[in-house]
Amino acid sequence: VRRKHSRRGEIDLRRTLRKSMSTGGVPIDLVSRKPRPGRPELVLLCDVSGSVAGFSNFTLLLVSALREQFSRVRIFAFVDQTDEVTRFFDARTQLD
Repeated sequence: VRRKHSRRGEIDLRRTLRKSMSTGGVPIDLVSRKPRPGRPELVLLCDVSGSVAGFSNFTLLLVSALREQFSRVRIFAFVDQTDEVTRFFDARTQLD
């Protein structure tokens, strides 16, 4: 038998039983848990232009650290146009 998840979330057994005490222990209304939101995707937009050259190194180190901490990160860098640079921040790549 395969279970299907309700749009309202899973049944909260503890809260359902507690609420059923007012009706003599007969669960009339099922209380459901709110579904957990999905994991968000982190999108980083980094300015690496010459005007912020002194700060760019710190920005890239920060981006690298965020990439290690979060599983779904997309990284974009721009000078005069935006390009996705996520592949350059692979876990095996080191910044020097």
